[in-house]
Amino acid sequence: MIRTSKKWSKIASAVICDIWKDLKDDAADWEYLLTNPCSLELLTVLEDQRVLRSAWDNVKSCISSFEHKQEQSEVLLELLQLARYKSVITEQMRENVSIDLSTQSCSLNQLMKLWNGVDIMKFERIKLASQSRFFKAHWMSAIQKDRQTNGNPAMSLCDLHERVYKPALKDFANSYMRIKDLSIHVGKFETAFVDCTQGQIETELGLMKEYMSDNTESEWIKGACIHMKRYRALCHVQKQAQVIYALKEALKLEGDFQLLLDIRHKDVLKGKRLRDFTEKMETIGQTLSGIDEPVLTLLEEYKVCVENDFIKWIKSVIRDQKELNVFVELTSAFAGENPMDLDKVRNFRDAVFACAPLIFELDVTAGFYGLVGEIRKLDELVMNDCALSEKLVLEQVLHAGQLLIKLREAGHILFRDWSLTGFCKEDRNVSVHVNFGITALEISGHKSFLEELKGICESMQACLEKWVNYTKVHRDEYYYLNYFTAKQLSTLCCSIAEMQNQRPVSSRILNMLSFIKENVTMADLQNAFTSALKSPVQNADGIGAQSSQIKDYLIRFPKIIMYVVQAGYTEASAKAAVMFCKNSVGLENEDEDEDEVIDCVFENSNNDEWVVEWSAKYDEERENVLQQQLKFTGGHDPQQMKPAFTMSADEMKNAFENLNSCQEKIMLLWDTYCGKLSGLVSEKYIGLDLLGETLKQIAEGVDPVRRELTRLLEKGKPNLVSCNSVEMLPQCLSLYLSTEQPLPTYDEILICTPETTVEEVELIIRRAVQSGSRHEKIYSLLNSENLNPEVARVLESSFCHLSLGQNVTEAKKYSFVIFCNAKAHHSYVLTAFDEYRKTLQAKEYKDIQQLLRIKHKLPSDVAFPANVIREEFRQNIKMVASARAGMGK
Repeated sequence: MIRTSKKWSKIASAVICDIWKDLKDDAADWEYLLTNPCSLELLTVLEDQRVLRSAWDNVKSCISSFEHKQEQSEVLLELLQLARYKSVITEQMRENVSIDLSTQSCSLNQLMKLWNGVDIMKFERIKLASQSRFFKAHWMSAIQKDRQTNGNPAMSLCDLHERVYKPALKDFANSYMRIKDLSIHVGKFETAFVDCTQGQIETELGLMKEYMSDNTESEWIKGACIHMKRYRALCHVQKQAQVIYALKEALKLEGDFQLLLDIRHKDVLKGKRLRDFTEKMETIGQTLSGIDEPVLTLLEEYKVCVENDFIKWIKSVIRDQKELNVFVELTSAFAGENPMDLDKVRNFRDAVFACAPLIFELDVTAGFYGLVGEIRKLDELVMNDCALSEKLVLEQVLHAGQLLIKLREAGHILFRDWSLTGFCKEDRNVSVHVNFGITALEISGHKSFLEELKGICESMQACLEKWVNYTKVHRDEYYYLNYFTAKQLSTLCCSIAEMQNQRPVSSRILNMLSFIKENVTMADLQNAFTSALKSPVQNADGIGAQSSQIKDYLIRFPKIIMYVVQAGYTEASAKAAVMFCKNSVGLENEDEDEDEVIDCVFENSNNDEWVVEWSAKYDEERENVLQQQLKFTGGHDPQQMKPAFTMSADEMKNAFENLNSCQEKIMLLWDTYCGKLSGLVSEKYIGLDLLGETLKQIAEGVDPVRRELTRLLEKGKPNLVSCNSVEMLPQCLSLYLSTEQPLPTYDEILICTPETTVEEVELIIRRAVQSGSRHEKIYSLLNSENLNPEVARVLESSFCHLSLGQNVTEAKKYSFVIFCNAKAHHSYVLTAFDEYRKTLQAKEYKDIQQLLRIKHKLPSDVAFPANVIREEFRQNIKMVASARAGMGK
């Protein structure tokens, strides 16, 4: 209407005078002006006619800038709150965010001055970045690193931008490029999107693309999602891959099963890059997904039969499927009318007939698809006979034995003194007895023997997995546990527990501990154990802070009590006097305290009621302080140890009342006792945490080893050195050439053979990369090409898992060198660690020999007659050689 008026300028002037006559540049007036419909139309007209254009643009710009800064600040505050980061000075920013422009009476210029000194515009586009999961992860990581480097002092927004925001953006950009070219490790990708659908992942990647201002086509987003989908699909068929590969190993098939090696373990899959999940892997995953659970169960039973030569025996007496019927008829005739024997024959017939494709048709040269092709022939038969796996006649007994061996090797305390007695007669009320020696408990099963046995095997497998995890958790926390295998740890836990019963520790145990401290003695072990028991709880920063209360009850008060007892008073009277004086006058000076307590005892020791009351208070407060502030609450004193592995008849009856099978009872036992495996567990066993603390105390008195890694190699990363076999040992020894430092011990060098175990490889990796050691050693793997393929893959996956899994605040610059024969072109290790390949030059042989002579020279106080051993040969290591055998060496 105003636009079409011929007198618009007069109208405009009148309206301006009327509306703006009281305008004082208040923020609230400007807010009203910008939201009032009539004002907006007027201002539009004025803008069109270039009237007050400059003022109008300035108002819009100021309000827009203020609101944008508020929005940026709000996002930044949310990110700081997410990380619980309170070191940043944000008071003015918080006040600015809370301002409502519609209620302000001050001018816009005054409001804009509130942002002076608040450098929020340094965080441009933070709102868009904050919507990304990846950015938030890098933001948290950058804050952790800053805390490690600088602690928690107050910091400005400028400091926050330089030390946190810029590093987070840099890592965010790196992640974006690695996702785009599919080079990112899928484990890191999955961590960010663990609960996301494919659509949500596409949205996130699109957001990252928008932030990076990437104008290229978006096809790579779908590609990344497809690779991620393949990874997730493979995670769902890991059991099938494990069963198929285990069967291949048992059958000793010679075909190609290479890709199954990677699919079997989730840790291995996580260590791969997105681009590794090809269409070929997708096809294998689809093939595996077609193998149902009943078929898998049958295959597991079949594998056990193969391993125990049952299938070999079948093939030796039955050449093909045609002879099976003849064999069954003959055995039925011999069985006569005995129902049990007839059942055995029928079960044998059904099981062998169902597995005939695997027994008679599978060729030893078969690969993955050949084996799966024969397995698919079992589908219909398994569907028609669900009991086929049970008909393979009593292999579960052998399976139970194998699991028991694994549990013993893993050091599982519940199975240390374990036995099983089974009864095959169906008319018995009890079919199986299982005895747990360390708990003095025996449980019984009342179902059929085969049913109970299968459940027992499953519970043993579950206990094994949980124990391995229990051991892993403690290895992560206590570095020196990684010097020993799981079985050795169990031996140490039992031996040190027995030490509390005044039993001497064997020389074998001291020899084991000498790997941590040379020439360790029984007294060293006892002192370390006593110190470990007194370890205080750790504070939020992981630092043990021993309070004055603990020192009072463990050191000061016992001295005063001993002083009073030596003066002729009872221990109860001494305790009562200490407690009374503590509460009445306070005990602060040791010499004066003793006199104060003696006077108190002299006055009150004849008052029995007083003695009983105050000595009881002393004992109660002492127990409360120690239980609350000591690390090991299972008993800070061996004499006060409460047996954790005991259960009364009534407790056992109540616990097992509603449980029907041995499997349920075994799992209940484990769940009951696993929470008690801490500190002084019983007179037969100490927890891994107390053992770890004891080993740490032993190591405290050892001079740290400080080795310098050659500049040709890199700290904080694996170094792959490929060379000829004859050069390998000299090159390795060259790393340790130092007259100031000792020669390497077994914990630093692992010489690999085809028999090297997964545990041995994992332990040296832990010793290399895990924090917690006082030493700066160099860890080496020699002849790594000799590792069997399974162990070689674990080397890669364990290294990836353990090195990447280290907390950024605790990670150390480790020195780790892998030596591999350059001629082993098909070595998995060479391929897996190729990007870390380095070149190393060996020292001269004479230099190595000279150092070895110095290190192995006998001490001067060891004398030999000159006519027996000449001076230059007085070494503590000798080698006697002769040109021919049988010369009396």
